[in-house]
Amino acid sequence: MLNDFTLVLLDSDGGILETIFKIASIIGVVILVCYTIETYKLRKNSDKQLISAVRPVLIMSGVLDFLKTHDTLRDMNEYDINCYNNIALNIYIFIKEDEKRILNLKFPLKIIESNNSCKLHVDDFYQTEKVVCNVDEIKNYINLYNWQCVLIYQDIGGRMLFTLIYRKSDEESVMETKYLDEIK
Repeated sequence: MLNDFTLVLLDSDGGILETIFKIASIIGVVILVCYTIETYKLRKNSDKQLISAVRPVLIMSGVLDFLKTHDTLRDMNEYDINCYNNIALNIYIFIKEDEKRILNLKFPLKIIESNNSCKLHVDDFYQTEKVVCNVDEIKNYINLYNWQCVLIYQDIGGRMLFTLIYRKSDEESVMETKYLDEIK
C-alpha cells in the first residue's frame, strides 16, 4: 500500500505532487503581490514624512496675539520671523490692509537659516511689485479664510510654500503652512 502511495506522489501525469506545487506557486504569487502593495504604501508614507521633515516653516511670533487686539497686521511695527526645519529663500509677505488693498513686502534678507529668527522693524522691509509668486495664484484658496497675512517663500529645492495667517474667529487666529502645488 505504501508503494502505491509513493507512485501516486511521483506520478508525472498530474498527481498529488504536481497539485501541491501548483497550490504553493499560487500562494507564493499572492504573498508576493501583498508584499509589493505593502512596500509601495510604506514608500509613499516615507516620502510624505521626508517632505514634512525638510520643509521649512516660517512662523511670525507674536502675530496671533497682535491680531487679538488689532484689525490688521499693518499696524504691527516689529516682526519676529522664525524659521524651522530648513532654509527659507526669497521671502515675500503680503499683508491685507482692507478688502481691496494688499501690501506687498519683500524680506530684506535672501535667506533665513534653519532654527534662526530675525527681528525686523516694518521699515526694514521694502514694498515691491515684482514677486516670484503672486497672491493671485493662491487667491481662491486663501479667500476661503478670513486671512490677514501670507508669507510666500521657497525651500532649498525651489518649491514654493506659503504660511497663511487667518482669523478663525474673533478670539482665535491660526497659522498654516503648505506647498503651493498641494492646493492647485
